[in-house]
Amino acid sequence: EESTVAHPEMMDAYTSNFQTPDGFEGWEEKYRFPIRYITVKGTNRTGVFVQITLGRMKQTRQLIFDTMNEAEEFRDILEKEIEAEKIRNHEKLNVVFHGKEPDADEITFLVEVVSGWDLPIGDLATSDPYVISSFLGVDIHKTAVIEKTLDPIWTVRTGSLFLFKVKAEALFLSEGLLFTVKDYDAFGSDERLGIFYVAPKVVYESKGERLEFKLLPTPGAKVKEVPGYIAIRIRRATDDDIKFMDEHVHKKVRGTPTLSIMSKATDQLGGGGALKSYFSRQARHIKDGDIDIKQYRVRPGPDPKREEETTWMTKDQIDEETKKESFHWLDVGSGRLGRLHVEILGCDGLPNLDSGGRNKTDTFVALVYEDSVVKTDVVDDCLNPRWLPWSKRATIFHIHHSSSQLFLGVFDYDQSVHPGDDHDLIGRVAVDLTNIRKDTMYVLKYDLFTTAKISDRKRLGSITIRLRMEVEDDRAVLLSNLEPPPEFYVNVKTRKDFRVVKYTCTGKYDTSKYDIKFINSYIEEILSVQHISFYLTDAF
Repeated sequence: EESTVAHPEMMDAYTSNFQTPDGFEGWEEKYRFPIRYITVKGTNRTGVFVQITLGRMKQTRQLIFDTMNEAEEFRDILEKEIEAEKIRNHEKLNVVFHGKEPDADEITFLVEVVSGWDLPIGDLATSDPYVISSFLGVDIHKTAVIEKTLDPIWTVRTGSLFLFKVKAEALFLSEGLLFTVKDYDAFGSDERLGIFYVAPKVVYESKGERLEFKLLPTPGAKVKEVPGYIAIRIRRATDDDIKFMDEHVHKKVRGTPTLSIMSKATDQLGGGGALKSYFSRQARHIKDGDIDIKQYRVRPGPDPKREEETTWMTKDQIDEETKKESFHWLDVGSGRLGRLHVEILGCDGLPNLDSGGRNKTDTFVALVYEDSVVKTDVVDDCLNPRWLPWSKRATIFHIHHSSSQLFLGVFDYDQSVHPGDDHDLIGRVAVDLTNIRKDTMYVLKYDLFTTAKISDRKRLGSITIRLRMEVEDDRAVLLSNLEPPPEFYVNVKTRKDFRVVKYTCTGKYDTSKYDIKFINSYIEEILSVQHISFYLTDAF
């Protein structure tokens, strides 16, 4: 048994044996953490400072007591329990590994979420289930949503496989792997249908056999039992497994005729809303001797591998990091002529479409190319946003026709769940790729406008991208030019996403409707053609 009980996200609610201590009647339990994740940082009169480190989360809290004696007594008891916990953990590892030292190297496990059956109903009569896997409170994998079923089956194409790397000691000092089954909801928060744990010993000793788990109620749920089962497989990953995952699964296996990755807002980092903006500090000043240095909070978040170093950075440091190669690439599209590598680096001089003050534009970029639609993470409260290498910014599009254009739309993220509210278009640009040379890296900067069809338009900032084109067969590319680009169709789930795609491709204004400014634009276009024709005639 653990010396303390765990955080609600890491422990089944029904295992709680929490008893209210004498003299504290009326108090309710709020947070629960394993004691090994708590460090005493010091005392200040009647307060005790403790640091809680749980996965990527790190918090320092001050616990206030009535008297200094009570604070010191609590500190002494906590430090004694922490030392006792270390001894218990050491003894536990001795038993598990028969007195030998656990292997210091990471072990890589191949985990497969196979299927589910008889799952709870999340909507009127069915569910749209998906599974999130987490370790020590950190999400490490999420499957795709399987729509309208209580008996889902996941495959490689729908995210059934993932690799899990962990040291043996860390594994056995944890509660194991946590799997949370959720019901996707397009207009609200996703409902948690149930959870189950895979114990450390099961993870460590499994050899690929089918494992079936009964779903348990989520922590804090009023029900004591939920229906449904999930089947998984776990085994040590071979070199071939790791190679397969790197080459196929991690690149989001392609091949569907229409591929849309316009996910809901929770799949993007950022987009915290106005209230968060008012209470979040986005810049600070620090002293380096007599020099005052201004640092900015890195958004949408720091590098997971360098959190302390990349949480706050200067403008020059952010710009330097932005130039580095992207960590993660999304591989999409059904074409076979080649690959177009696109990275969204940043925007400059964007207008503020929010309420002002600390609440500024929450920017994301939508990319539409042939049969694929993707979008970046949201950078909150910034008029000159930068997307860092570890953020969602890089895409590999598979080319179907050499004359296809790349459309980029810059939007202000709207957090409202009302179906009539849209993400506000800031500006867009259509990138002509016909003059792009293969195997050449380009860094391109474009001015942003809401439309290309009106002459009286205003520049609304700029966007900087980096792209490179790879061609499989030069002859096939040349022959593709003998035919016009085909029509492509993309599917999206929500009205918001439809508007994003439409505005990105065609701009904000519908020129098919009667409007005097559209008529004036057509007249100006005819006059400009007439003006140019004079010089063409004169040249010949």
